Amino acid sequence: MKNNAITIFVDSVVWDYVGNNKEAVSATPFLDSLKKEGLVANKLYSHGPYTDAATRSLFTGRNCLDDYGYYFKLNTSPINHYKLFHDAGYETYDFHYPYYIKGDEINKSIDHRIYTGGFEYASEWGGLYYYYHDIIKERNLTDLELNLLTKRIQYMFESWELYLNDAINNPETLIMHKKAFEHYDSFSALNTLKEEHEKFLREPQSYSIDLVRQGKDHLLAKLDATTVEAYMSPEFIQAYVEKKYGKLLNRIERLNNNANWKTNLPSIKRIMWSIRKSLKTKDTSYFYFLENYIFSLVQMRVMKKQWRRPRWQYGHSAKMNYDAAIDVLKSRKNGDKPFYMFFHLGEPHHNIAFFTYDIQDKNIIDEEMKVIEEYLDKVGTNFKGNLIYLLSLVYTDYTIKRFCDSLKELGLWENTSILFISDHGSSYTFNPIHNRRVNCFDEECYHIPMLIRHPGMTPVEINTYQYSKDVFPTFADIIGIPQSEFFKGRSMLKEKEARPYIVTEYMGPGCPDIASRRIWFSGRDSHFIVAYKVGIYEDFKEGELVEVYDLSKDPQGYYNINDEIEISKIQYLLNAIEARYKEIKGDTDKFLKDFSKTSLK
Repeated sequence: MKNNAITIFVDSVVWDYVGNNKEAVSATPFLDSLKKEGLVANKLYSHGPYTDAATRSLFTGRNCLDDYGYYFKLNTSPINHYKLFHDAGYETYDFHYPYYIKGDEINKSIDHRIYTGGFEYASEWGGLYYYYHDIIKERNLTDLELNLLTKRIQYMFESWELYLNDAINNPETLIMHKKAFEHYDSFSALNTLKEEHEKFLREPQSYSIDLVRQGKDHLLAKLDATTVEAYMSPEFIQAYVEKKYGKLLNRIERLNNNANWKTNLPSIKRIMWSIRKSLKTKDTSYFYFLENYIFSLVQMRVMKKQWRRPRWQYGHSAKMNYDAAIDVLKSRKNGDKPFYMFFHLGEPHHNIAFFTYDIQDKNIIDEEMKVIEEYLDKVGTNFKGNLIYLLSLVYTDYTIKRFCDSLKELGLWENTSILFISDHGSSYTFNPIHNRRVNCFDEECYHIPMLIRHPGMTPVEINTYQYSKDVFPTFADIIGIPQSEFFKGRSMLKEKEARPYIVTEYMGPGCPDIASRRIWFSGRDSHFIVAYKVGIYEDFKEGELVEVYDLSKDPQGYYNINDEIEISKIQYLLNAIEARYKEIKGDTDKFLKDFSKTSLK
């Protein structure tokens, strides 16, 4: 029987924060120990700096903007990681939040769904619908826009109805989230949702227009209240965590300030350069790095303010995920099949956390704070940037170790392969300190870590350029399951020729409609980062060269020289971007031609 497989996907981890590539004292000693029987990729890049964009390529083994990109999440891709393992005979487990829209077809490859949060309609609204809400104030939607929108709404209904159906009929799905339904009328909510779905199916286009016109006043926006708030207690955090560990929290703030006050202070050269640029362009965004520097000094205060909110997280903690998984594995009956298990965890994400926030257990808090204190004793002020972010990785590493210890106790360690991966990096490390957050072209938002631990494997380090689309082809290769014919990525172990550079692609902030919005490209190697924006409805030369960084002179990417660079020096990267632009244009034309035959009317 093939090895079991587990994907531990931790949101927002920068490559050099795993191990001691960045800091003198590693925040991830357990993950570091797994390298002795596994594969590590040191030059792996995501396509985009936020989850929807980044996971589209990672989860499908294809390019980010293939199959109309992530407008429909994974639903238009012919392959995804669940299907990969399910088709290879694995029993599949998905620990994930329900508003990462998965339609009926994807769910055929998921044997066990375990929900890690509620259905957040606000995510659908903010990620897509609001875009059309603004458009219809000025004009009618085009036929294409309506067809795309109605199809996306159909996927939403499929995912949301399944969530509520599971809550009523499938107790396993709520082993982590049952309390959220104690005072929630699931039957009434499901009936309302079905009624709305029926209205939609009768007149999909008029319903879609009405939905985006009404905005947050629409009935759907008020339907779901099954959030992790039911598991969180600001009172417990204030009464126990802040009271007992007040000195420790003050120490974190003091160390963070002492380490950054001088050693991470932006240079006079950079300030003067920004003044000149701002005066020339009338653009004050050149000074955002100063705001980020100040923000880096107050992270502990920001975190404390978050704690006082009833819901400062959108999903359950790593500990709760892993504990639930161990309970599932203990009761698993289908032992003649290997299992594939997927986790999506978020402690290093924007609302950073370094302890278990959804269980009010003093012993758990005491144990975790001891780990935090031990790390502080080692690291002192020997770091730059956001100490809170570092501590979230300490917690992440600690909970992974506990989970793996439990796998050993269950006798599963020697026949289980583990993939540790992130979707994208983070703007919140504040090392280096850049101007923009999230939607940018900064290295730390794209360069991600990957580790595959496979029992008995001779350690391998991959030091050539890789894409996130290469991750699951590599994982499949190591485990020994067939490669999908639909993969466009390659196994890192089968690399015949090293890539000379990386080209990334995503749709920028907001609605990812390829037909009507510009693509945000970047080309990058050890010499330059080149950022270019252009839509498929434009000639390539009509695009905009928005950023250029000469890494030989400016390794951190602080000084944008797009208005002074000699184009011939970066022409090779622009040519690579143009080649990919042409591929996307051709792929999109074909997709839309086929899509028009299946659209809801």
